Amino acid sequence: MDFFYKLLIRVFFAVAVLGCCRDVNAQGLLNKTVSIKASNQPLGEVLKLVGQQGGFYFSYNSDLIPAGKAVTLSAEHKTVRQVLDALLDNKYQYKERDNYIIIQDGEGYTVSGYVVDKTTGSKISYASVYEKQQLASTITNEQGYFKLKLKDKDKYPVANISVSKGMYADTFMTLKPGFDQVLTVSITPKDYELEPVVVKPQVERNWLAGIFLSSKQRFQAMNIGGYIASRPVQTSFVPGLGTHGRLGAQVVNKFSLNVLGGYTAGAKGVEIGGLFNIDKGDVGYAQAAGLFNVVGGGVSGVQVAGLYNGALDSVEGVQISGLSGMTKGRMKGVQVSGLYSQVAGKTKGAQISGLVNVAAGEMTGVQIAGWGSVSVSEIEGTQIGGLFNYAKKISGTQIAGLGNISSGETDGVQISGIYNYSKNLKGTQFGLININDSSSGYSIGLVNLVMKNGYHKLCISTNEVLNTNIALKTGTRKLYSILTAGTNISTDKKAYGLFYGLGKEIHLSKLLALSTEATAGILYVGDWEQTPTLLCLAPELHVKLNKYISLHAGPSFSLFYQNAKTPIEGYSTGMPAYAGYAIGNMAGWFGWHAGIDFF
Repeated sequence: MDFFYKLLIRVFFAVAVLGCCRDVNAQGLLNKTVSIKASNQPLGEVLKLVGQQGGFYFSYNSDLIPAGKAVTLSAEHKTVRQVLDALLDNKYQYKERDNYIIIQDGEGYTVSGYVVDKTTGSKISYASVYEKQQLASTITNEQGYFKLKLKDKDKYPVANISVSKGMYADTFMTLKPGFDQVLTVSITPKDYELEPVVVKPQVERNWLAGIFLSSKQRFQAMNIGGYIASRPVQTSFVPGLGTHGRLGAQVVNKFSLNVLGGYTAGAKGVEIGGLFNIDKGDVGYAQAAGLFNVVGGGVSGVQVAGLYNGALDSVEGVQISGLSGMTKGRMKGVQVSGLYSQVAGKTKGAQISGLVNVAAGEMTGVQIAGWGSVSVSEIEGTQIGGLFNYAKKISGTQIAGLGNISSGETDGVQISGIYNYSKNLKGTQFGLININDSSSGYSIGLVNLVMKNGYHKLCISTNEVLNTNIALKTGTRKLYSILTAGTNISTDKKAYGLFYGLGKEIHLSKLLALSTEATAGILYVGDWEQTPTLLCLAPELHVKLNKYISLHAGPSFSLFYQNAKTPIEGYSTGMPAYAGYAIGNMAGWFGWHAGIDFF
């Protein structure tokens, strides 16, 4: 027994010594001393010379090492490691095995494998695998396979791997870094029944942003939407191709430069895109793009784009768009667009566009548009439209070339070239046609219709100038407009007149009322080039006969101006024979009028 025991110890000792000698020899390859002189020689040839002097061989991937690159080196009694670092610019790692030195990519290592369902064992596609500290990420393919490239272990001594997938619990692993690894990661299905679900705007659902985002990027957003990192600077060429790689959409940057376009979590500083910027979260304080910006959160500061700006939440600052700007939340500041501006929430500030403005929520401020402005809710401020304005309710001013509409209450002023409408007027209207359901304000125009308790009268009257007149009086008793056409029926003193005026009526009793009317107009007395002008102020006493008919009469005072030197044969001079006084072409007199009113 002693013989076999001693023999076993000797054999074990001999194997250990040989192994140690082998390791010492192998570990010493990089420490061997060589002397190399090379001038503009191919890198591959220089490596062969180093190997010949050291008595070993190199092993490397020809796609990794540029063997044809010309190099110049002068090294006297330097170690092999020192020579390699000088030749390869310290970019690679070296491993010794037997009589070989293996040159590997010094940038890192890979972790690969499959993600499977812990319950069923089935492989899971489109799961996100990422390392937060290094901002390295990938997504599993349809067979559940992933390959994640990580950086040098000297810089990152720990690799914390996360796996996320919708409807599954997040899984975390800590790996020993520095070498390639193959894993199978099991993740557990997650029960969502008892968990509250909070739905937020997602930039990935925006039609414009969706054109430039791949399906993998959208899956990534769903899988790891809760993970957001911050970095001072990022640059990208297109979404997913930049300094933060595929995790760029999970990073908020202080400065972001996107050569063509970028897809990030947000910005707290400055973001510039040659063509576009797409941000999942909030953006501040300046964002500019050649074509468009789409922000899933809010914007604070200045947002500028050649064509389109979209914020899926609020904007506080200035939004300037070449064509269109849209905000789905509230707006506090100024929104300027070449064609169309829209705010879905409350607006406090100004909307300015070449064609149309739309404020869906309450508006406080100014809307100015080449065609028209729309406030779906209440506006407190001013609307100015080249053609039209609409508001549900307005406290302020509406100015339009054609028409203004307030479908609710108007407490302010409506001014238009043709038409104004308000459901309940408490202010003042100026337009050719003014229509209100009810009114406690003032309407000034040719026709003013108040549907409920309005003043509507058709009057037939006579006076000292024209013996037959018909007038339409519309508005309210506080202020009504008068549109009158008249003629003097006579064979030798013909005359025709057209007049516009304003009046006010005061009730004295159920049967009596007193009104005052002022009218102005022209008379045709045989020559259109010399039409006289007639102004008249007339108080009237009204006697009501029944609900629909009343009589009126009263004195009047008239001012008359004409250029005609002599009357036209067959026509009146336009003045009564008893005209009181004349100064040059101006005459004045006291007259009378009487008539009957219908309705």
